[in-house]
Amino acid sequence: GGKKWSPIIAMFLSLLIPGLGQMYKGQVINGLVWLVLTAIGYVAFIVPGLILHLLCIVGAGTGNPNK
Repeated sequence: GGKKWSPIIAMFLSLLIPGLGQMYKGQVINGLVWLVLTAIGYVAFIVPGLILHLLCIVGAGTGNPNK
């Protein structure tokens, strides 16, 4: 089997830093993309940043990690 991961921990990490939960799951490139996109969203205007951050958190807690 693959490495065990916790959706709760992944979501919490992405709450702290967007993309960190994806990195925790082994999806480093995906995590970096989320980090950059969310930062751009916050800089452009707070609402897109919040929406992207929320989507990032949900994405971190769902799906399968890389093996």
